[in-house]
Amino acid sequence: AAPKKAVDFYKVLGVPKSADLPRIKTAYLKKAAFWHPDKNAHTPDLAKRKFAEVQEAFAVLSDERYRKAFDMGKFTGIKEKTEVKSGY
Repeated sequence: AAPKKAVDFYKVLGVPKSADLPRIKTAYLKKAAFWHPDKNAHTPDLAKRKFAEVQEAFAVLSDERYRKAFDMGKFTGIKEKTEVKSGY
């Protein structure tokens, strides 16, 4: 099996590397709403995959430790199960 290609979380959210937390959060909310499985009943598998990718991107880029590791190319995954806080 081919190795899993690294995901660029900045591209997933559509933000530049210089984006601050409010911009990351706004992008996350837009992408999460767009890819929410309930809004994409015609493509449920794709929507679930993209929605999970958006959630992971936000979880990494909104956490200073994970973002720093990701930017350095040393991100190995989220260590503990965390809830993504959407602000609601």
